[in-house]
Amino acid sequence: MDEFELIDRLVRLFDESGASLPDGVLVVPNGDDAAVVRPSSGLSTLTTDALVDGVHFALDLCSLQDAGFRSIAVNLSDLAAMGATPTGLLVSLILPPSLADCDVLEIGRGIACASARFDVPVIGGNITRTSGPTVISITACGDQRGPCGPRSGARIGDGLWVSGHPGDGAIGLRLLQSHPLIAERFPRLVSAWRRPQPRLDLIPLFHRGLVDAAIDISDGLLADLGHICKASGILAAVDKGAIPVSQDAIQAARMAGIPDLDRLVLTGGDDYQLLIAAPPSSEPFMIDAGLARIGTFEPGAGVEIVESGVRNRFVGNRGWLHRQDRDS
Repeated sequence: MDEFELIDRLVRLFDESGASLPDGVLVVPNGDDAAVVRPSSGLSTLTTDALVDGVHFALDLCSLQDAGFRSIAVNLSDLAAMGATPTGLLVSLILPPSLADCDVLEIGRGIACASARFDVPVIGGNITRTSGPTVISITACGDQRGPCGPRSGARIGDGLWVSGHPGDGAIGLRLLQSHPLIAERFPRLVSAWRRPQPRLDLIPLFHRGLVDAAIDISDGLLADLGHICKASGILAAVDKGAIPVSQDAIQAARMAGIPDLDRLVLTGGDDYQLLIAAPPSSEPFMIDAGLARIGTFEPGAGVEIVESGVRNRFVGNRGWLHRQDRDS
């Protein structure tokens, strides 16, 4: 089929997802030169990310539908980290000639599945060709109905909270890469990488003014926490023993003989959970939302791991700089 026929097929897929917006929000829908959106708050939050075959996904480890779903989920995770309610998706597909039309539609089905799952409509997009690898580029639009909890907002005395189970996505990927038979026994870990679930359910915490700063975990818990510390000019002391590691991850690591479970939890990435800095008054609401407190923000700079009274300063790709407790 030609480009316009392919676009028509994709638009039908997206329209049939059932995702919709409240009346009056989408002024001009998909199919025009551009979509027109009227956010109820008057403030729009925008994010974009491109997923490249062989870099952000691998078709020997996931399906084309998984790749499409994942491309939406990681962008919606950025909106969740800003406390923004999703209002629409723009989809750009950059396709090599070797990718058949039926394969493009499989990507589209994954996008439509995520659109339906998170009730966020596709409101526009583009298709073009490339001599390089497949690229799925997504722009996600959000309505900023309350405070955004910027990275620069953490304060001394804030608690450090995390959602979900850090490390599940990284361990799921490790199983797929090196232990495929064991991976079959841990579908939840595999799904954490293939089809992450952005924490849109935590957006009400932002609306209620309970969040000072937030970030989603894409590059790794410690690396992403470092972005908050740098932007806020503050130190995060992380209680390693308080980080909630799932029983699936512990069991899978034991069965597969994975020796670096701690490293995957702390630096593996691909979690798309939220790290949140919140004042002490927010604690009961964080607990009610299912978050775990894993540390405190203090005077200083950077990220330190606290374990058995010893502090280790996280220094990124240079590894760990051993440091005794500051009072000793």
